[in-house]
Amino acid sequence: QVAALMEPGDIIIDGGNSYYHEAVDHAARLALKGLSYVDVGTSGGVWGLERGYCLMIGGPDSAVQHLDPVFATLA
Repeated sequence: QVAALMEPGDIIIDGGNSYYHEAVDHAARLALKGLSYVDVGTSGGVWGLERGYCLMIGGPDSAVQHLDPVFATLA
C-alpha cells in the first residue's frame, strides 16, 4: 500500500523480522515499480539495547550503500 505513495528511486526499509521468502517476493514486486526494498532484521532480543544487537541487512547494493550512514549511526 505504501508503494503507491512512493516514486521510482525511493527505498522501503522493512525493519521487522520477516520470513526471507516474503522479503524476496516484496523486493521483486517493488523493483518492477522502480522501488528498492531493504530488509533489515535485528538480532539481540531484549538484551540487545544493553549488550549490542546485530542488523542483518539485505537489499540492492546501491540502496544499502545509500542507507549506510543510517546503519552506521545505529551501530
